[in-house]
Amino acid sequence: MDPNPPSRGKTYSEVMNEWAAQQAFVKGSRSRILHPPYDAHPVAKIVGYLVRLVILLLVPAGVYIFLVLKWAGSHEFNDMLTKGLAAALNASELKTTAAAWQLRGQLVMPTLDATGVPGAAYEKLHADAITARVPASMFVRRQWVLPRVGIGNLDLALRSGALGTVPVYETNDEDPAMDSFIPKTGIPAPAPRPQKTGASTPKPVPAPATGRVLMAGYGINPDFASLRIDSLQIGTLALKWGSAPAAKGSVTGAQAEFTRIPGGGWTLEATGGDFQQGWLENWQIQKTSVALSATKAVISETRLKRTGAGTGTFSGEVILGDIPEIQGRMHLEAVPLHDLMDSVFSGLSNAEITGDLTLSGSTNRSTGIETAGTFEIISGRFNPLHLLNALQRITGESQFVSLPMKGGRFTLKTGGLEASSGTFTEIPSFEITTSIARLTGHLRYERSRPAGIQLDSRANAEKVTLTGLIRVGIPPDLAARFSPAVAKKYLTAGDDGWSSIDIALEGKPESDPTFFQASEMVLMTDQAGR
Repeated sequence: MDPNPPSRGKTYSEVMNEWAAQQAFVKGSRSRILHPPYDAHPVAKIVGYLVRLVILLLVPAGVYIFLVLKWAGSHEFNDMLTKGLAAALNASELKTTAAAWQLRGQLVMPTLDATGVPGAAYEKLHADAITARVPASMFVRRQWVLPRVGIGNLDLALRSGALGTVPVYETNDEDPAMDSFIPKTGIPAPAPRPQKTGASTPKPVPAPATGRVLMAGYGINPDFASLRIDSLQIGTLALKWGSAPAAKGSVTGAQAEFTRIPGGGWTLEATGGDFQQGWLENWQIQKTSVALSATKAVISETRLKRTGAGTGTFSGEVILGDIPEIQGRMHLEAVPLHDLMDSVFSGLSNAEITGDLTLSGSTNRSTGIETAGTFEIISGRFNPLHLLNALQRITGESQFVSLPMKGGRFTLKTGGLEASSGTFTEIPSFEITTSIARLTGHLRYERSRPAGIQLDSRANAEKVTLTGLIRVGIPPDLAARFSPAVAKKYLTAGDDGWSSIDIALEGKPESDPTFFQASEMVLMTDQAGR
């Protein structure tokens, strides 16, 4: 018997059965694309239909998102964004690097630079690392409302005088009370709607749709000129203001957040950074809060700490306008005296003072921000001065070399000069007590310069003058050490047994920052001839 009998072919019935099975499988598979299995549980069928519906929606949605992201990176979209932001920021010129719209709905712009129109509250603006999450509901709206915009660094050079009326968003009919510190002057008003005069009135012809924005905006075509921002979070804020020497000030390196107030205006909360106004410098901001409206900025109590030593608090308000008016009060504790005055006084002493300082004036006047206050001296020493060195040589008392202060009181005024670009420091009165002498008197120091000469310049064009009087009280034992000729000429006896010597301050002290060279020469010359 043959061990390998030839296999017989499939019968017609078997072939037809296989074909029928294949057709049933193909049909079943095709049916399952649209329908769950017919024998599935009813719940499974519902879930199956829902999954198929989601897939059906996701495919066109994915294609739509791809097209939108591609459109958002186009030149037309960025041109529309730039023009809209220029209107919202009231900028005469605005430059941006290309924005990108990320898949997670976040709009990212690397840098923005703007120049304000003449009526804007700022002159120059630079921002970088700008991010904003766009809510999905905004995609179908003409006006976008962004809950939060993040800015890595914001540098603002504020205009000396401007009227702030409108914020980084425009007002609308539903919220007419919106105000801000960023003005909107200089932007032409929209053309009025044509009046209906009857059936014969011709209908306005719409402008032709050009560019990809209208042709391929895919339903997303916001009006960035009417952008509304509810919160601005700034990693590093730098503000600069004032052009006259007595008006210059700045806040640098602060972390800040602007929050829109529902009734209109903004609040500003800031921490960290440095504050400077005139000669008030080296101050670190611990915390500040400002309420901003269209006409006023109200500064709540601001806590400050001076680098090295000293603390302070500040509160006040700024009336906005073409000539802003500032009124504020600053309380100082254990602050170096020379921090309040021109740098030329830094060589006089290391005294620390406590007291209240008022600030008033305008950043848009040559007189700038004027300060005035009364202070108590809590500690310190005089640095080696020509006058005190002369007294040490005459009396032989070594304490005059670095005379310690036991206490004292003085009044102070600083500000700008009305008739020229310059500053003044005035001490209308001072009384300083030490263990071996008493100093009283007054002085006024002025520095003026033509336009274009820096305040700290020692150029010949700068005019520097000093006037005043210093009276040094000498106890009887030290007065006895004066030669009879010097004592007769310069010392005046008092009712309490002390004598005094008057030193007139006048001339140009720029060649002698300690002011007393002439006095020393007189005393030393007389002393040598006794």
